[in-house]
Amino acid sequence: MIKERIQNIEKTLQDYSLCERLQSAVWKNLPSDIKEVLTSKGNKALETSWSSILACDYLDFSRTGNRKRFEDLYFSRRLKINDLILFYCIQQTEDSIDAVLSRKILDEILNGLMLLCEESGWQLPSHNSYIRDTPQLPFPNSKRPVIDLFAAETGALISCAYALLKKELDSIDEQIGKRIESELHTRIVEPYLNEHFWWMGSVDGEGDEPMCNWTPWCTQNILLVFFTLKLEEEKRFSALQKAAFSLDCFLKDYGEDGACCEGVQYYSHAGLCLFNAVEIINTVADGILDTVYKEKKIRNIAEFPYYMHVKNDIYFNFADCSPLALKPGVREYLFGKKVKSSVLCSLALENISKARAEDTVLANEINLFYRLQNISNISSIINKQQAIIERGDKEKYYESCGIFIKSGAKFQTAVKAGNNGDSHNHNDTGSFIVYKKGKPVFIDIGVETYTAKTFSTSRYEIWTMQSAWHNLPSFSLEMQCDGADYCARNVQYSYGSSSFISMDISKAYKKSAGITSYVRRVDFEGDNKITIHDVFVPESSAAAQIQYPVLSLITHEEPKIREKDGLLTTEIQNAKISIRCLPAERNLYYVESVPLTDSRLQEAWTESVYRILLPFKKEIIIEIE
Repeated sequence: MIKERIQNIEKTLQDYSLCERLQSAVWKNLPSDIKEVLTSKGNKALETSWSSILACDYLDFSRTGNRKRFEDLYFSRRLKINDLILFYCIQQTEDSIDAVLSRKILDEILNGLMLLCEESGWQLPSHNSYIRDTPQLPFPNSKRPVIDLFAAETGALISCAYALLKKELDSIDEQIGKRIESELHTRIVEPYLNEHFWWMGSVDGEGDEPMCNWTPWCTQNILLVFFTLKLEEEKRFSALQKAAFSLDCFLKDYGEDGACCEGVQYYSHAGLCLFNAVEIINTVADGILDTVYKEKKIRNIAEFPYYMHVKNDIYFNFADCSPLALKPGVREYLFGKKVKSSVLCSLALENISKARAEDTVLANEINLFYRLQNISNISSIINKQQAIIERGDKEKYYESCGIFIKSGAKFQTAVKAGNNGDSHNHNDTGSFIVYKKGKPVFIDIGVETYTAKTFSTSRYEIWTMQSAWHNLPSFSLEMQCDGADYCARNVQYSYGSSSFISMDISKAYKKSAGITSYVRRVDFEGDNKITIHDVFVPESSAAAQIQYPVLSLITHEEPKIREKDGLLTTEIQNAKISIRCLPAERNLYYVESVPLTDSRLQEAWTESVYRILLPFKKEIIIEIE
């Protein structure tokens, strides 16, 4: 899709000049609350010491598996540089420039840029390897740099900063610019042109290695380096060819429906980075990719968060995704405008209209390019707030990853068919998420803070990854298994007056679970009632010891269950829930509270979540009204 469109490109490529276009008028016309935030954060950055990164800080990951300690030090440097640069730009457009303050800010920016230039490696310790899915090396090899997500991000940060402040830095000493250019050549330009990293796509067309968000995320930032630096035309052209090939490799693994199997949280690094990468190529090559935006697949990719949106800041979350997955803004609006999607533009405008200034300027974002992109577009976008449109009910089935969406004013529901081989997978085939008027009834917990274990062979020892901690059955000690072979089958669905989805999830378990079939059907009576009906058929072999299912239901609100005549009832977020087992018998159940101590889970669910355990023999029916 990308490479074929640039086959006949002329070798005269333009600079990517977003940073250079940010003249004083852009900064002067910013809303006052945004200026205040940038000034406040800039002053705070001036008062904050630079983090010290020692050799043993880098080694900490290989020794303990802890990612957070090093990453806190690493990212704090980049956030501080961002804040200082934006503060400096604001200062330069004041009617009365404080020369002493400007020099102080510029000196701190210089200190920060040189700190980055002196780091032993820009890649994270958790990404320090040359071959995909191999053990990370304890310490970076400065003679052979690794380009991972954050090496590429760092390169883009430095190159954008240099393009924006080259005049000022050169006025101090031209050796500063030469050092910056040298580091970017050594760590980004030459490795990109001469090394192969897995996220670039298959080598010489051999193999079919699956791509993920790494591909557009790295590619976008690499392109920024090549087209903000003054480089030889031949190198730029080679980079453009490689980038186009990588983006096509990424797109081949995306379904035509545009679903991001990694979840809405990774849409920011997948779909949105694809958009920015295409836009950079389009800008430097004089609109050569304009026709890409007419492709249905690209529009579908753009609109994914609209269909996954529940209400306010809440999204349906599967895989390594939080329900607080996205705050759509400038990038989503620009993408929506390009593909002519009124619903995506509206979703972005709605969020922009109520966003705090801290969110508008992406106060916690280390990518300077995104922040500059917001600042250069926000004033014109704010004037389009009247374009917010009313959106109706949403119905969608994403066949590529098996996600069924049915959302109305009362209930918002997502059901996951598919398989357990997704990128950032959880073993959740057949699970469901239900909200009532944007309040969580049955939830997907999400994922804890990443550690070495998260992306190791021990991944599924982590409780949040296991099917027993999703809205799914277990069979004694048997839970679902990971891998694409463990999947839903016989999937059927329909929308309209009799909406439903049905599937057999028995194949998501090992044969030792003793299941002939386990059919889950979710029916919708308009927007008034949801019925979940599970039917279990054990193996018929006389030798098989039947392991009856125990259904897990995960909630955020503590369920107060009542039992009468074999019927269990409870109320969660004003949703009335009844549960009945067939054959009829006195229902057994157990409710356990799970205190949350992980900071990432606490952001979504605060103190605790709850699990209802429901054993049954043949059928279980859950009605939600």
